[in-house]
Amino acid sequence: MSGYRFDRVRVLVVDDNVHMRKLVTTILQAFGVQQISEAENGERAWTVLRETNPDVIVLDWVME
Repeated sequence: MSGYRFDRVRVLVVDDNVHMRKLVTTILQAFGVQQISEAENGERAWTVLRETNPDVIVLDWVME
């Protein structure tokens, strides 16, 4: 996977399950992603989205 610069990618992980957030974060770190933000609900995600301007959002589809 040479040529990919995952260290420059900003990712937002949104999930109401703390264990799933940590699992996804760990996997992203294994790929070399260094800038990872987390949110536990949609309201918090909007705030973090405006603050961090992520390139990718990993979002749990089934949340309140």
